[in-house]
Amino acid sequence: MRLTNLNMGIRTVMEDTILEYNPTGDETGPANCYLLKKGSNVQRPANIINYGPSSLWGDDRNEFNARRWLKTKEGERQ
Repeated sequence: MRLTNLNMGIRTVMEDTILEYNPTGDETGPANCYLLKKGSNVQRPANIINYGPSSLWGDDRNEFNARRWLKTKEGERQ
């Protein structure tokens, strides 16, 4: 379900916020700045979170892993 979810998440901006994003991923390159004004609604596709960084989902984030949330006897996730 996580890999096929096409829903949108909607959030309301609680205070004026500036987002800086560098599309090249290079810290020395120019960043794009976006002003999100208080009271505005922001939509984000679920797949941004669902295919997020490996620190969140693990190195196999692009694969279905039914055991992802099961704990071993030692209490660690598989």
